Amino acid sequence: MSDVAPPVANVWDANDITAQALAVLRMDGTDVDAGRVADAADVATMRLDLYLDRVDQLDTTTMPDLVQAAVELTIEVYRTKDAPWGVLDAWSADTVPVRISSDRLRSIRSLVIPRKQRFGVG
Repeated sequence: MSDVAPPVANVWDANDITAQALAVLRMDGTDVDAGRVADAADVATMRLDLYLDRVDQLDTTTMPDLVQAAVELTIEVYRTKDAPWGVLDAWSADTVPVRISSDRLRSIRSLVIPRKQRFGVG
């Protein structure tokens, strides 16, 4: 069994990502949910680091594709709150609660896949 190094934490400008996400959501820094958006930016960048699975650190501040992915993922994390599995009790004609599974990375995968370094099987 070989030891595999964990992915590195890339260089992210969390303040910029938060500001861009707030602009998309049409909020400002004084909004009651601004703190949740900042927390979502931290979660989004951590998830991107894990997905990219890099052994060498990237300075993402010079990579607009990764910044855009982080902003979009921040908004997705903010909107889905703490529900990692998607939406529960979505509207349906028969008023039965429905679970809609969702992969948060689905919408941004094409932006970040060129920067992914390791692809594991297991």
